[in-house]
Amino acid sequence: MRVILWLVVGLSVLWGGYWYVSAGALRHGTETALAAMRSQGRADYSAIDLGGFPARFELTVSDPALRDPGGGWTWRAAHVVVHALAYSPGRFIALLPADQTLTVERETIALKTADMRASVSVGLSTALPLQHAEAVSGAVSAQSDLGWSLSGDELRLAIREEDPATFSYRLGAESSGLTLGGFPADVLARAKLAN
Repeated sequence: MRVILWLVVGLSVLWGGYWYVSAGALRHGTETALAAMRSQGRADYSAIDLGGFPARFELTVSDPALRDPGGGWTWRAAHVVVHALAYSPGRFIALLPADQTLTVERETIALKTADMRASVSVGLSTALPLQHAEAVSGAVSAQSDLGWSLSGDELRLAIREEDPATFSYRLGAESSGLTLGGFPADVLARAKLAN
Protein backbone atom coordinates (compact mmCIF):
# COMPACT_ATOMS: atom_id res chain seq x y z
CA MET A 1 0.00 0.00 0.00
CA ARG A 2 2.82 2.40 0.87
CA VAL A 3 4.46 1.72 -2.53
CA ILE A 4 1.24 2.62 -4.34
CA LEU A 5 0.91 5.80 -2.28
CA TRP A 6 4.47 6.90 -3.09
CA LEU A 7 3.88 6.04 -6.76
CA VAL A 8 0.74 8.23 -6.85
CA VAL A 9 2.58 11.08 -5.10
CA GLY A 10 5.54 10.78 -7.47
CA LEU A 11 3.34 10.76 -10.58
CA SER A 12 1.36 13.74 -9.24
CA VAL A 13 4.56 15.71 -8.71
CA LEU A 14 5.80 14.84 -12.20
CA TRP A 15 2.46 15.82 -13.76
CA GLY A 16 2.35 19.07 -11.80
CA GLY A 17 5.88 19.89 -12.94
CA TYR A 18 4.97 19.12 -16.56
CA TRP A 19 1.86 21.32 -16.34
CA TYR A 20 3.65 24.32 -14.83
CA VAL A 21 6.58 24.13 -17.24
CA SER A 22 4.22 23.78 -20.23
CA ALA A 23 1.95 26.56 -18.94
CA GLY A 24 4.94 28.87 -18.56
CA ALA A 25 6.08 28.11 -22.10
CA LEU A 26 2.55 28.67 -23.44
CA ARG A 27 2.19 31.99 -21.63
CA HIS A 28 5.64 33.18 -22.71
CA GLY A 29 5.00 32.15 -26.33
CA THR A 30 1.63 33.92 -26.36
CA GLU A 31 3.03 37.10 -24.82
CA THR A 32 5.99 37.09 -27.24
CA ALA A 33 3.76 36.58 -30.29
CA LEU A 34 1.27 39.27 -29.23
CA ALA A 35 4.08 41.70 -28.36
CA ALA A 36 5.55 41.20 -31.83
CA MET A 37 2.13 41.72 -33.44
CA ARG A 38 1.55 44.81 -31.27
CA SER A 39 4.88 46.33 -32.36
CA GLN A 40 3.83 45.77 -35.99
CA GLY A 41 0.45 47.41 -35.38
CA ARG A 42 -1.38 44.12 -36.00
CA ALA A 43 -2.78 43.32 -32.53
CA ASP A 44 -3.45 44.61 -29.05
CA TYR A 45 -4.76 43.29 -25.71
CA SER A 46 -5.03 44.36 -22.06
CA ALA A 47 -4.23 41.16 -20.13
CA ILE A 48 -3.42 37.46 -20.41
CA ASP A 49 -4.55 34.93 -17.78
CA LEU A 50 -3.69 31.24 -17.68
CA GLY A 51 -5.37 28.53 -15.60
CA GLY A 52 -6.96 25.11 -15.94
CA PHE A 53 -4.65 23.01 -13.73
CA PRO A 54 -4.41 20.03 -13.77
CA ALA A 55 -6.29 18.69 -16.83
CA ARG A 56 -6.11 21.52 -19.33
CA PHE A 57 -4.62 24.86 -20.24
CA GLU A 58 -7.14 27.73 -20.27
CA LEU A 59 -5.75 30.91 -21.78
CA THR A 60 -7.85 34.09 -21.61
CA VAL A 61 -6.87 37.16 -23.63
CA SER A 62 -8.77 40.26 -22.47
CA ASP A 63 -9.75 43.05 -24.87
CA PRO A 64 -8.13 41.46 -27.94
CA ALA A 65 -7.90 43.48 -31.14
CA LEU A 66 -6.63 42.42 -34.55
CA ARG A 67 -6.04 45.02 -37.22
CA ASP A 68 -4.61 45.79 -40.61
CA PRO A 69 -1.48 47.92 -40.01
CA GLY A 70 -2.56 50.06 -42.96
CA GLY A 71 -5.77 50.96 -41.15
CA GLY A 72 -8.15 49.08 -43.47
CA TRP A 73 -9.93 47.04 -40.78
CA THR A 74 -9.99 46.28 -37.05
CA TRP A 75 -11.68 43.45 -35.13
CA ARG A 76 -12.37 43.75 -31.38
CA ALA A 77 -13.97 41.66 -28.63
CA ALA A 78 -14.17 41.72 -24.84
CA HIS A 79 -12.15 38.51 -24.55
CA VAL A 80 -11.15 35.26 -26.21
CA VAL A 81 -10.76 32.01 -24.24
CA VAL A 82 -8.57 29.22 -25.64
CA HIS A 83 -8.67 25.69 -24.17
CA ALA A 84 -6.17 22.90 -24.77
CA LEU A 85 -6.12 19.54 -23.02
CA ALA A 86 -2.84 19.09 -21.16
CA TYR A 87 -2.32 15.65 -22.70
CA SER A 88 -3.23 16.79 -26.26
CA PRO A 89 -1.36 20.07 -26.86
CA GLY A 90 -1.82 20.05 -30.65
CA ARG A 91 -5.57 20.77 -30.51
CA PHE A 92 -7.12 24.03 -29.32
CA ILE A 93 -10.70 25.17 -28.82
CA ALA A 94 -11.39 28.93 -28.86
CA LEU A 95 -14.57 30.41 -27.40
CA LEU A 96 -15.63 33.80 -28.74
CA PRO A 97 -17.98 36.22 -26.96
CA ALA A 98 -21.49 36.97 -28.20
CA ASP A 99 -20.60 40.57 -29.11
CA GLN A 100 -17.74 41.52 -31.43
CA THR A 101 -17.00 44.58 -33.54
CA LEU A 102 -15.52 44.84 -37.02
CA THR A 103 -14.48 48.26 -38.33
CA VAL A 104 -13.76 48.53 -42.06
CA GLU A 105 -12.43 51.98 -42.94
CA ARG A 106 -15.28 54.33 -41.89
CA GLU A 107 -17.88 51.60 -41.34
CA THR A 108 -18.52 49.81 -38.02
CA ILE A 109 -20.25 46.44 -38.03
CA ALA A 110 -21.68 44.98 -34.81
CA LEU A 111 -21.38 41.19 -34.85
CA LYS A 112 -23.56 38.99 -32.61
CA THR A 113 -23.09 35.24 -32.35
CA ALA A 114 -24.60 32.42 -30.30
CA ASP A 115 -22.11 29.98 -28.77
CA MET A 116 -19.41 30.65 -31.36
CA ARG A 117 -16.41 28.35 -31.03
CA ALA A 118 -13.50 27.33 -33.18
CA SER A 119 -11.33 24.22 -33.05
CA VAL A 120 -7.78 24.26 -34.42
CA SER A 121 -5.40 21.34 -34.92
CA VAL A 122 -1.70 22.03 -35.49
CA GLY A 123 1.31 19.84 -36.15
CA LEU A 124 3.69 19.17 -33.28
CA SER A 125 6.68 21.18 -34.41
CA THR A 126 8.05 24.60 -33.50
CA ALA A 127 6.37 26.10 -36.59
CA LEU A 128 2.94 24.79 -35.44
CA PRO A 129 1.69 24.09 -38.99
CA LEU A 130 -2.08 24.40 -39.33
CA GLN A 131 -3.70 21.05 -40.16
CA HIS A 132 -7.38 21.81 -39.72
CA ALA A 133 -9.60 24.53 -38.29
CA GLU A 134 -13.36 24.89 -38.03
CA ALA A 135 -15.57 27.65 -36.61
CA VAL A 136 -19.23 27.05 -35.76
CA SER A 137 -21.88 29.45 -34.49
CA GLY A 138 -25.58 29.31 -33.82
CA ALA A 139 -27.65 32.36 -34.74
CA VAL A 140 -25.36 35.05 -36.13
CA SER A 141 -26.02 38.64 -37.19
CA ALA A 142 -24.12 41.63 -38.54
CA GLN A 143 -25.50 45.16 -38.26
CA SER A 144 -23.69 48.00 -40.06
CA ASP A 145 -23.87 51.62 -38.94
CA LEU A 146 -24.47 52.38 -42.63
CA GLY A 147 -27.89 50.72 -42.43
CA TRP A 148 -27.48 47.21 -43.85
CA SER A 149 -27.82 43.98 -41.91
CA LEU A 150 -27.21 40.27 -42.39
CA SER A 151 -28.39 37.37 -40.23
CA GLY A 152 -28.39 33.59 -40.33
CA ASP A 153 -29.53 30.62 -38.27
CA GLU A 154 -26.15 28.91 -38.33
CA LEU A 155 -22.65 29.56 -39.66
CA ARG A 156 -19.81 27.13 -40.38
CA LEU A 157 -16.33 28.00 -41.63
CA ALA A 158 -13.56 25.47 -42.21
CA ILE A 159 -10.01 25.21 -43.52
CA ARG A 160 -8.07 21.99 -44.04
CA GLU A 161 -4.49 21.35 -45.11
CA GLU A 162 -4.29 19.75 -48.56
CA ASP A 163 -0.56 19.56 -49.26
CA PRO A 164 2.00 20.50 -46.57
CA ALA A 165 4.78 20.77 -49.14
CA THR A 166 3.06 23.57 -51.07
CA PHE A 167 1.14 25.11 -48.13
CA SER A 168 -2.15 24.57 -49.97
CA TYR A 169 -5.46 24.54 -48.08
CA ARG A 170 -9.11 23.87 -48.84
CA LEU A 171 -11.61 26.46 -47.58
CA GLY A 172 -15.33 25.99 -46.94
CA ALA A 173 -18.23 28.13 -45.69
CA GLU A 174 -21.86 27.28 -45.05
CA SER A 175 -24.79 29.28 -43.68
CA SER A 176 -28.47 28.48 -43.25
CA GLY A 177 -31.42 30.85 -43.00
CA LEU A 178 -29.46 33.74 -44.48
CA THR A 179 -31.37 37.05 -44.51
CA LEU A 180 -30.19 40.39 -45.94
CA GLY A 181 -31.67 43.76 -45.09
CA GLY A 182 -31.08 47.42 -45.87
CA PHE A 183 -29.33 46.79 -49.19
CA PRO A 184 -30.35 48.57 -52.42
CA ALA A 185 -32.83 46.52 -54.48
CA ASP A 186 -30.35 45.86 -57.31
CA VAL A 187 -27.79 44.41 -54.86
CA LEU A 188 -30.40 42.07 -53.35
CA ALA A 189 -31.49 40.98 -56.85
CA ARG A 190 -27.90 40.09 -57.79
CA ALA A 191 -27.50 38.16 -54.52
CA LYS A 192 -30.63 36.10 -55.25
CA LEU A 193 -29.40 35.34 -58.77
CA ALA A 194 -26.06 34.17 -57.35
CA ASN A 195 -27.87 31.65 -55.12
